[in-house]
Amino acid sequence: MSLVYIAGYDGSDGSRAAIAATVALARAEDATVIAAHVHAQMPAMYADVGMAAGVELYQELRRQGEELLGALDVDGVDERVLLSGDPAHALHDLAVDRGASLLSVGLTHREGFDRLVAGSIATGLLHGAPCPVLTVPPGTGTGAPKVVAVAFDGRPEARRALESATRLAVALRSELLLLACFESPALAASALGGGLDFEADLEGAFVQVVRDAAGGVADVPVTSRLLTGAAGPAITEATKEGVDLLVAGSRAYGPLRSVIAGSVSRHLVDHASCPVLVIPRSAEAEIDREPASAHE
Repeated sequence: MSLVYIAGYDGSDGSRAAIAATVALARAEDATVIAAHVHAQMPAMYADVGMAAGVELYQELRRQGEELLGALDVDGVDERVLLSGDPAHALHDLAVDRGASLLSVGLTHREGFDRLVAGSIATGLLHGAPCPVLTVPPGTGTGAPKVVAVAFDGRPEARRALESATRLAVALRSELLLLACFESPALAASALGGGLDFEADLEGAFVQVVRDAAGGVADVPVTSRLLTGAAGPAITEATKEGVDLLVAGSRAYGPLRSVIAGSVSRHLVDHASCPVLVIPRSAEAEIDREPASAHE
């Protein structure tokens, strides 16, 4: 059964970037790509002025949506789906219905907190994702990632992200960049094994830890980088150049399985200049799969 990747599309630069990034990953993973456009329901105000006007508007919104999807000229889109309602809820329900392994959404040009708030669809998906979520800034994601970075701190959610990043790197035949961030070199030495005083020793210990966690990572080039400072800003800065995709894990909170609340992942999605793939620990559908078929 083929994996299913869903990308939201509204004609914006960000959504086009999301489509392109989704297609690039899908080609490596032999996944089916669905481009989904969500138009609004009939506004409540039309209940007071008569159904005819509301129905006419609804039909016009559907016509515009069909036209928008029909004009999408990105190779690799296998299916176009027109939905109505709240975009985040509609995309969520489509992902559940199709058993999707990935939901992708474009972001705005804005920086910082306002970028995600302005993209309310992304906010909704990240707070109730049934599967991994890919957020894509405009102007990125136009080709297959050559360098896949993963934020790693040894926690269960980071190990899950490392496993996903490793499988993607193998499928894409890309380089895997392992990033670890500690507030100070002393804390790094303590976390990776006492008595490590030199940068080379820390680097070597870190590489061994992540190689063990990823089951060897022998099939792709692997580089690593130790960072110091606050995790969110340090990782964001490290990925500004030479990183095409950043993979991050996130804890799950409550029945909605929030993948972003109160986490470093939120900062990365808000500020990173490259696409960010967030892997929720309790997601029912996974982007993970054995990569053997990618080489056949």
